[in-house]
Amino acid sequence: EDNKAKIDKVNDWGEKNFAYAIDKQTRGFYYLIEFSCEPNLLGPIEQKIKNDEKIIRYLMVKNVDKISK
Repeated sequence: EDNKAKIDKVNDWGEKNFAYAIDKQTRGFYYLIEFSCEPNLLGPIEQKIKNDEKIIRYLMVKNVDKISK
């Protein structure tokens, strides 16, 4: 939200087992966060996610269903 992005929806999927250990961790909390922003803000947002030591893995995808043509 600091970068003028708008959080549309947050789904807390709860604590789940990893498919394999990551940094000796076998469980983690999963969240699905849907947000909207200008394309030029994706880089800074991704950099903040990478620098957060609490986040072990993340996946950022573009939702084409919400794009009007």
